[in-house]
Amino acid sequence: CRVEGSEEDGEAPVPVTALTTLFSYGLLFAFGHFRDFFRRILDAGKSSNLKGYAPICLGYEDFYTRRLYLRIQV
Repeated sequence: CRVEGSEEDGEAPVPVTALTTLFSYGLLFAFGHFRDFFRRILDAGKSSNLKGYAPICLGYEDFYTRRLYLRIQV
């Protein structure tokens, strides 16, 4: 049984699907940075680093893992 527009023929994805996927990634990226920004503001007085130890992750090193990958994985 053959479905028209299926990916089996090696055809390019439908433009609407590609645009909505890019839009979704863009939203996740924007909201992730938004959350990190407010997290930095609200936790400015708190120091999670123990004295004498270096922080595990600096800045945006694990942004993709925290804000995008774990949400998309499900």
